[in-house]
Amino acid sequence: MAEFVIVVQEGDDEARQACVYGLEPRTPFLSKRREAAFWKTIGEEVTEAVASSGLPFDAAMLFLKKARRSSMKRVSLCALAHDAGEDGWRVLTSPSKVGSQASPMTEDEKLQFEEARLLAEEISKRNRDAIPDTEDEIISAEEFEDMLRGESVD
Repeated sequence: MAEFVIVVQEGDDEARQACVYGLEPRTPFLSKRREAAFWKTIGEEVTEAVASSGLPFDAAMLFLKKARRSSMKRVSLCALAHDAGEDGWRVLTSPSKVGSQASPMTEDEKLQFEEARLLAEEISKRNRDAIPDTEDEIISAEEFEDMLRGESVD
């Protein structure tokens, strides 16, 4: 399960990059009905963002709780850095070469990567073997029309 962090920033601070959802500083509505409608809309948006990014539902609940208490501050929901690439998504890379920088993959991910590579090679070989020989299988347009009409091809 992905890990997350909720960040509360002052209004002057720059917004964080690669966050799942961010709520800008705002002044609360005076009307309770408008405030309730606002939080309902925000709740739906946060829940959708959390679901699409693979974070647990608790992340949405905690974000909403923190955001309601911090109305005059920017509140952001972010995936932890070791779970996310620069753009917010985890990226699997090939294992590093000896003497170069270490791979960010765990042992399980390296095993999955190797299994996927072997499976891709097997599928590629099977597809190459299924391609017919060009001499035996290619027919002319006239021969194809004759076959469709049911005439013999000799």
